[in-house]
Amino acid sequence: MERSLKLNLFFLRIMKEHAFFIAAALLPVNADLVAEGERIHSYFSELLGRAVKLAAGRVDILPDAVTPYTLKAEQKTGALTRFSFNTEITATETSLSKRQAADFADVTDSVRRLNNDAISATRVIIRYKTKVLNEFLACRLFTFNYPLLIDHIRREALEFLDHLENLERGTPLASDANAVAFWNRIMKEHAEFARGLLDPTEEELIVVADGFAQRFKEMLRLSVTPGKDGQLAANRKAVADFRAFNVQGTEGLLECQIKAVIAPLLADHLIRESDHFLLILDNKI
Repeated sequence: MERSLKLNLFFLRIMKEHAFFIAAALLPVNADLVAEGERIHSYFSELLGRAVKLAAGRVDILPDAVTPYTLKAEQKTGALTRFSFNTEITATETSLSKRQAADFADVTDSVRRLNNDAISATRVIIRYKTKVLNEFLACRLFTFNYPLLIDHIRREALEFLDHLENLERGTPLASDANAVAFWNRIMKEHAEFARGLLDPTEEELIVVADGFAQRFKEMLRLSVTPGKDGQLAANRKAVADFRAFNVQGTEGLLECQIKAVIAPLLADHLIRESDHFLLILDNKI
């Protein structure tokens, strides 16, 4: 039960933000897809609210669930886009006390219902992402998102679905090596997106982002054939350094000190995914 709640606290927030990232990048001519994205975002918000209530006093809130910047990033992004974010969930989650007792007897059925509802919702968002990507690749739709970004967040949804289904079946999760390779690829693409979404005048930040893209390209190559001495430590340092870069970017965007076509919430999103990878590397999840 604890593992289910921690997984949901991380991924449900990620999924609801994915729905926003897609809907916000579409044009008015695709109002039906925008509305679908808003509905998906709303439902994942509802699921996250349920997860937060179930987690209260039962599990420690891990760094990948919410950061010190998440609430402000939601507020700022909402003000800029007029998109509706339920910031009360974030405020509640940020203020949750640490675990007092690990008794899940009274919430076992509720957690299982949450898992099953999350499975259904994740299948829906996978279809949504696939539809938008396929329409774009067929030149029947325009979006300001890179096709790789849509494919990227689709893979993350598939990863969440795989974890949820394995938990419900009681089958083993993917091996550590597979998880490390998966998240190294995600980090590499995050750096590539940052490199491409920064304003051309942000030359120093572009060089740094490109350096991280190359660094994670090498980490990905090595993680496919694990076993080299010092590899884990080098990988962890790369992720920690990249997290610091994402924190710098989030602060800069919130303070209007960085020129980029990056919503503050996207920058905070990248911090949380870096934190998630660090937890995997530290064997804490």
